[in-house]
Amino acid sequence: MKKCNFCGIDIASNRKFCDRECYSEYVKSKRIICVCEQCDKVFEVTPSKFKRGQCKFCSQSCSAKFRINKIECICENCGEIFEVRPYIINKNGGGRFCSNQCRFKVQSGINHPAYTGGSIDPRGYRQISIGGKRIGEHRLVMEQYLGRELTEDEVVHHINEIRDDNDINNLQLMTRGEHCSHHRLGNKI
Repeated sequence: MKKCNFCGIDIASNRKFCDRECYSEYVKSKRIICVCEQCDKVFEVTPSKFKRGQCKFCSQSCSAKFRINKIECICENCGEIFEVRPYIINKNGGGRFCSNQCRFKVQSGINHPAYTGGSIDPRGYRQISIGGKRIGEHRLVMEQYLGRELTEDEVVHHINEIRDDNDINNLQLMTRGEHCSHHRLGNKI
C-alpha cells in the first residue's frame, strides 16, 4: 500500500494523494514567499513559478508599472542625464551610457571588456581596431594620457625600444624630426 504524500494515510490506488484537499494543502505548503519589486507586497508562488523566475511581481499590473517607470542616470562618457527603465540597469551594466555612441567611445579598444591585447603587426607594434580602423596601441595610450588626439607630425617613441611595451612610463612624445634624429644619432638625445 502507498501512503498519501501529505497526510500519510494509506491509499490503495497509484495516486500520490488521498483526495483533492490533501493535494491542495500539499501545494500550499510548498509555496515560496516573495516580495514584489514594484509595491513591496509579500506574496507566495509555487516552486515551478519560482524556478521560471516568476517571483518578482505580485501581479501583471505591478510588472507593467515597473517596466513603464524610468530612473534617471548619468552617462559615464558625456555626463548627460538620461532616463532608463529599471530592468535595463541589471542587464550587462545597462544604464551606464546615454547612447551606443557613448558606450563605443568608452568601451572600445583597450577599454573593451573583451579586449585580449590586440594583434602584433609585421613591424612589431601592437595594433587594435577601433570602429573598424586599425591603430597603434602606443598612439592610443598616449592620446588617452594627454586627453587629445595626436597630430600627424607627432610620434610616440618606445624608450626601451620594445615596440609592444605600451606602458605610459615607456612612451615618449616626439615630433617626426626629433624621432629621426634620436635614432640617427644612436639614442644620444
